[in-house]
Amino acid sequence: MKNILCKAKRIFCAATAVVMCGAAMTGSAAVAASAESADTDTSGAFAAYRQLIEGTRSHVEDYVWSDTYGEIKEDAYTFFDMTGDGISEFFCIAAEPGDYAIGADLYVYTYQNGASQLLFETAIDWNAAAGADYCLFRTKKKVYLYMSSGDEIWYNRLYLLEETDGIWGLTEIAAEEIDYTSDGTRSYTVNGEKSDAEAYSEKRSGIFSKAKKIMLHDNIRADESVSALIESLNCTAKTYDKVLAYCDKRINGDSDESAESAETAAGDELLPQIDDTFMFMSGVGGWFTELTLNTDGTFSGKYSDGNLGESGDGYSGTIYNCDFTGSFTGIEKIDDYTYKMTLSGYSIDGNIGDEYITEETRYVISDAYGISGGETFYLYLPGKPMSEIPSTVSDWLSMRGVSGVSELPCKCLYNEAQEDPFFAF
Repeated sequence: MKNILCKAKRIFCAATAVVMCGAAMTGSAAVAASAESADTDTSGAFAAYRQLIEGTRSHVEDYVWSDTYGEIKEDAYTFFDMTGDGISEFFCIAAEPGDYAIGADLYVYTYQNGASQLLFETAIDWNAAAGADYCLFRTKKKVYLYMSSGDEIWYNRLYLLEETDGIWGLTEIAAEEIDYTSDGTRSYTVNGEKSDAEAYSEKRSGIFSKAKKIMLHDNIRADESVSALIESLNCTAKTYDKVLAYCDKRINGDSDESAESAETAAGDELLPQIDDTFMFMSGVGGWFTELTLNTDGTFSGKYSDGNLGESGDGYSGTIYNCDFTGSFTGIEKIDDYTYKMTLSGYSIDGNIGDEYITEETRYVISDAYGISGGETFYLYLPGKPMSEIPSTVSDWLSMRGVSGVSELPCKCLYNEAQEDPFFAF
């Protein structure tokens, strides 16, 4: 077992600005630094990762003091293509090997020459005093690690996981030091240079705003901004059973997107919880489209347009309507007030153009007005500056009696191609 979770060279010091933790490999064992030289055997990679996961399960189960003392940290596995070679790296958190483990490490493996290779390792938590808080998250291409730990002197640090001279390590981006031996005196550094609270906050906020997914984390006890980040983003961490199922899908040739979508269908949340119904209507005339949006991107709704003037033999009015269901994929958080997504597809009950008469009313099945013709959609949340929203949204809001506001007062689902906004007040 120790050969699988081998120790890499590690220099981890509370006083340093750079934490160099990596496995420097040369010759045939060198980790590929570019897509041109990378092994693209995705099926083989996940077969190797699966074997690794099964072989190290006991070490993961020894990590029992993260979220609730005495309980195994179940969601300790995740994947992300950190090197950019087209094959995901494997990330996991496990207790250090030994009968009386008091520390837990973050391990990152890559796939090279037909086998998994340890790419990076660092201490991330310990079973002593208050332990440590941590959050591993990623932007589109980069991986960051937030850590909070200490005793009489407490450290809050944000690191970038990057490669330098062939070795993967942590570079400190922003840090806060709280000295409780000196009345809680605080000091700050940004990019290794002494700084102030404002610059420290701005640096962190700038990086947090680019975050796309939470990868691994424990319960953040004190830092409200990190807690908010965790609550606002989807987490890709997987339990033992889910990570094996995910590996099996990749081994069988499923794409990363289809494998992840299967997990999404199992209950992972991607969008914030929205209990209100979205409505697309002008307030003039008898038409509307209503839509319920779920956290996984699926939706359902109804379109209706009543026209009492359209009468004929056996009916005194006409209603164009439809019931529909569909889903959005590629959900991406742009900022705290904006999500971007792509219309995967939708279906309508019945066939467009079909009609029937009941209770002297003619019903004609129609397309889903407001959804049809769309491709890219945006979800805007209350508080979004109106100056950052298409002017069409303001025009439609004024039809609903809302004007002269500087911030969006409601939720808005916006069809970019058709310039159609749905509002949920």
